[in-house]
Amino acid sequence: MPASDQLPHRRREVVSFVHRGGRMTDGQAHAWDRWWPRYGRTLDDTRAPDTEFALDLTGWFGRDAPVVLEIGSGMGESTAALAAAAPDVDHLAVEVYQPGLAQLLMRIRELGLTNLRMLRADARMVLRDHIRADALAGIRIYFPDPWPKRRHHKRRLVQPEFVALAASRIAPGGTLHLATDWAHYAEQMREVCDAEPTLCAERPPGQDWTPRPPFAHPARPARSAGFRPPAWRPLTKFEQRAEAEGRDVRDLIYRRIRPGGAASVRGMTVIEHQSDAATQSDATVASPSAPNAERVLLVWDAPNMDMSLGSLLGARPTSAFRPRFDALGRWLLGLAGAEGFAEACVFTNVTTGSTDVVRPWVEALRNVGFAVFAKPKVTEDSDIDSDMLDHIELRRTTGELTHVVVASGDGRAFRAPLEELVAAGVGVTVIGFREYATFALASDVIEFLDLEDIGGVFREPLPRMTLENLPDEGAWLPPFRSLRSLLDSRR
Repeated sequence: MPASDQLPHRRREVVSFVHRGGRMTDGQAHAWDRWWPRYGRTLDDTRAPDTEFALDLTGWFGRDAPVVLEIGSGMGESTAALAAAAPDVDHLAVEVYQPGLAQLLMRIRELGLTNLRMLRADARMVLRDHIRADALAGIRIYFPDPWPKRRHHKRRLVQPEFVALAASRIAPGGTLHLATDWAHYAEQMREVCDAEPTLCAERPPGQDWTPRPPFAHPARPARSAGFRPPAWRPLTKFEQRAEAEGRDVRDLIYRRIRPGGAASVRGMTVIEHQSDAATQSDATVASPSAPNAERVLLVWDAPNMDMSLGSLLGARPTSAFRPRFDALGRWLLGLAGAEGFAEACVFTNVTTGSTDVVRPWVEALRNVGFAVFAKPKVTEDSDIDSDMLDHIELRRTTGELTHVVVASGDGRAFRAPLEELVAAGVGVTVIGFREYATFALASDVIEFLDLEDIGGVFREPLPRMTLENLPDEGAWLPPFRSLRSLLDSRR
């Protein structure tokens, strides 16, 4: 390995990792030489400890978005999958194994990811010297080295001092997510994190771990005892090996809290520790202190907006053309004003078998302060329109609702109720795409704002494809729904 690629060592302190050898493949070496300067950095730990050297994460990623740091990304399969599933969140992977980082570079290029960066360094040093306090939306530590021998337990990463450091780098409302397949290490993780006063465990009452809903292993029935990983964390090779060797995987999730229990991520204040039985109408945003403050509510019709965006682009949207909800949240806060109260909600359907895909997106939304109402898609009639209208009416009747922002192009469901809201003195703005919001454009009382006109919501201009701007060679306009839905709707 060239000297320039080696990690510097000066401080003789206990570390939690082993410098593994191993040569890179030709593909990995090519990826490293070509793409590491763009996506990665090797951090030097030889500087004086009192020198300010925090990373400029906004400048490095080229945008202001929530950042989740992953410690020990290995070969990067799960890291890349999580980054692809949450394009509104920036992901920072910390790893010391060069072939693993090179493999992750290959995945970045293969998936066209723009929201993933890498650091080759000791994670303790990164958090201590290079990450500012409250800078992260979350930290993930999946399957750290368990150091199973008693004399090596001091090398384990999850120790009280480290957890206190990690928690200080997570913004209130952000999460620390741990996973391991070693029972003793899992118990140590739980004891250490439970004792950290700035963290609060997110697990059902009376349970020691974050459980996953039961499911059957492809090769055999699911065991009645033990723990499976959450559906929103991809299955890793470590879990597959643990399964083969009879070890259960345990997950622990903690949320960073302020004194008193409230937390705020990226400008939106959220109430902590809602129970699983709490409804979305009870949760998510704390009340403003000003008695006559503006109360602004955003409801986002995810199925309709996804369909409209896909039709607009003429293809399935990539991460570059998906809306950034952090930018949308900042716009909403600006609409509410300094003393106002903004509540942001996304309504979505969950189809059978899609949980693994949907959950990272849901977690990303929650990390930027959005509440999510999710409803199983059992039939074609399992729409969420009535749930959105019910929530708007609940806020109108139980609070001083002054303005409603609706992200949907469904005029049949929304035009009449929204015009009635205007008549009752509530301001109404529809946001979306002008090509698919004719009901709002045609209304004399409903305001309309094209989503692309909200600053920062899209990283790049949308290549809109409509009947009005067809190229000379023509273009395909895809169907709004599967042809098979004609049969499904008759069942």
